[in-house]
Amino acid sequence: MTFGIKELIKDEIKGVADKVSKEIKDYRLSVCKTCSNFQKISRRCGICGCFMDVKVIYTRSECPNNPPKWNALE
Repeated sequence: MTFGIKELIKDEIKGVADKVSKEIKDYRLSVCKTCSNFQKISRRCGICGCFMDVKVIYTRSECPNNPPKWNALE
């Protein structure tokens, strides 16, 4: 099961959401920007609808593409 944005928000509210380093965040976002599903104006994923500037910062986030272009903890 994919760890979704709802779970990330719950973890953030609880104060237990782990975040990746700036390097990993930048890497993930750079991959997203080259993806055909990336919506440049809204900066959202066309598959899951998440705002990618937010989603890429959490360790448990995953790319929803099949196969994923990046994984949790990557």
